Amino acid sequence: ARNTGQVDQAFAAEAAGFSALWLRDIPTLDPGFGDAGQVHDIWTFAGRLSALTSRIIIGSAAVVAPLDHPLHILRRAASIDRMTAGRFVLGLARGDRPAETGLFGAGPAADAFRTISRMNGEVFKDRFPTLLPLPAHQTGLPLIAVGQFGLTVPELRNLCQGLFLATDANVHRRARHIRTEWPDALLLSVIRLKLDPDPDTPVISEAGNAIRCGINSL
Repeated sequence: ARNTGQVDQAFAAEAAGFSALWLRDIPTLDPGFGDAGQVHDIWTFAGRLSALTSRIIIGSAAVVAPLDHPLHILRRAASIDRMTAGRFVLGLARGDRPAETGLFGAGPAADAFRTISRMNGEVFKDRFPTLLPLPAHQTGLPLIAVGQFGLTVPELRNLCQGLFLATDANVHRRARHIRTEWPDALLLSVIRLKLDPDPDTPVISEAGNAIRCGINSL
């Protein structure tokens, strides 16, 4: 049976023609943040969405790289990628909640990101032992960094396909700067969307990195 809330939102997003659904990996509730993020386990929920959708991309924004073994992350991501026939994008973050680092005994985030990137190019190839299942993408999983992990743009360019930028007043300036060093980077950011009751309302910029429009203007 279908669930309410997030699952219904996923159905509505796919029906409306949105390109992707992004899931957050926040395993604990830190009172200092007041944000539980994605309450259900990100892999379990992504698997559920893979069975209930047929077109929309499912992405992680993001799995916290140092909280798990790199091979577990890659295997779970490859499983979702196979079940969705190539509709999964693996986004990795360093994490922003110090309490989680201690709880999970996490190591350096940049090292975890480098390891996952290297293994992504190795463990799915013709070798023994080969990590299973193989992803739908034969060259490995599409990989993006959510935040820079303290790495330079040239370093990131050699590790992944794109970067999820924090949304603030300087996001456009940062994006232009990154393009000078990484012209083909996939750059993503967050914009708050407010759907107007009038489906033909044009796109209108509002405060707080938000836009308002009708469904026919998307």
